[in-house]
Amino acid sequence: KKMFDELIGLETVGTVSILEFLIGLTEVVFISIIYKLIFDKFSTSVSNRSVFSFQFIPYSIAIFLIIVTIKSSLVLSLGLVGALSIIRFRTAIKEPEQILSLLYLTGVAISIAANKLILPLITTLVIIIFFITRSYLVSERSSDDRVIILRVKNLDLSVLNLTIKEFEKAISVNIELNSLKEEKNYSQVGLKVSEVDLEKIEKLKSILSKNKVQYDELILY
Repeated sequence: KKMFDELIGLETVGTVSILEFLIGLTEVVFISIIYKLIFDKFSTSVSNRSVFSFQFIPYSIAIFLIIVTIKSSLVLSLGLVGALSIIRFRTAIKEPEQILSLLYLTGVAISIAANKLILPLITTLVIIIFFITRSYLVSERSSDDRVIILRVKNLDLSVLNLTIKEFEKAISVNIELNSLKEEKNYSQVGLKVSEVDLEKIEKLKSILSKNKVQYDELILY
C-alpha cells in the first residue's frame, strides 16, 4: 500500500506533503479568482476581458503543479524545458495588461509552490489597490472623452459593430457606442472615445472605407 501511495502521489507531491499541496492549491485558486474579479471590473483591456480572465484559474493551477512537481528534480526541470519548447500560442497576446496579468499569476503560482504563502497575499492586496486607484483617476478624467459623430448611409448594424471592434483594436483605447439615431436613409452614430487625434481619425476613415461604410459627415467633439 505504501508503494502504491507513493506511485500516485498521495503521501507527497515532489517534496511537498499532500496537506501543504492542498493548502497551496487552495491559495492559488483563491488569488486567481480574486484577480479575475478585479481584472474584469477594472481592466482597461479592449478585448473581451471575461473570456481572457476565465483562463486565469487553470493557468495558475498549471504553473503551480509544474513547479511543485519539478522543484525536487533537476532531471524533470531540464525535461520541462524541452517539453515547453513545443508549445505554441496560435493567437498572440498583444496587450501589455494581459501579458502582465499572466506574468503576475506565474509569479504567484511559483511563490506559493515555494511555500512563500504570505508574499502572494501581500502583492495581491497591492495589485487591488493599484487597480482601484487607477480606476478612480481615470473616472476623474472621464470628462476628457471625445465624441465622434458619423452620418452613415444605409447603416448595417453588424458592419457597424465590426467597424467599432476593429477601430478599438487598432488604436488601443476604450470606445463606446454613445448614441444611435436612425432615419429613413441615414443613421447618426455617436462614438465616445477616451483618446483621439488626427492620426486615429485617419485610421477610422481607413477602416470605414475597408468595410464599405458610406458616410456623409464625420464630426469630432
